[in-house]
Amino acid sequence: TAIGVALITDNQRILIEKNSESNTTSIKAAYDADGASNTDYTNFYWGPYGTDVSSITNWTGGDGKSIPTDYTTWQSNSTYAWNDYNGKSNTAALLNLTDSDSYTTYANAVTYCKKFNETPLENQGYTDWYIPACGQLALIYINRTEINAALTKIGGTTLNTSFSYWSSSEYSSIRGWSVYFYNGLIFWYDKSNNDRVRLLRDF
Repeated sequence: TAIGVALITDNQRILIEKNSESNTTSIKAAYDADGASNTDYTNFYWGPYGTDVSSITNWTGGDGKSIPTDYTTWQSNSTYAWNDYNGKSNTAALLNLTDSDSYTTYANAVTYCKKFNETPLENQGYTDWYIPACGQLALIYINRTEINAALTKIGGTTLNTSFSYWSSSEYSSIRGWSVYFYNGLIFWYDKSNNDRVRLLRDF
């Protein structure tokens, strides 16, 4: 049984988890763990608000920029957040933090990732899923049409091209990076705002 869709590029071999907001058991567990009051179970905060995660690079370039389709342009903007592919280590750093903010409308994205990895019914026996970095999400955006076609074939939930998705990339203590799937822009966004999340694993 397929558990996701593979995306292979020159520097990435990632598996995109197939169910997203259909993972109701782990999502509800995350909401309960964070004392969240909303019950739409589709949106999350970035993570601890007001904390600059020292082991995550602060990417300060690229706000409001369109994701390029040619990698020469991509790599020439070395400070832009779409050059961050460190989703796995970013997520590990977030998991080591104690969430002390007071936002409880939605669960934190990293709490969902933790609960998903603890839910065998949904993680398909793999406990190394993580929140993608901005560069990984940008690659997914560029290949969204093919990825959604593959997700449909395996009975998964397609990427919602009307919304944006959180990355695990950080801008500052109060802002994280998000990829807008309806127009291909990257933006910093207040960590206390809500966004969708799609988990990955390496293979």
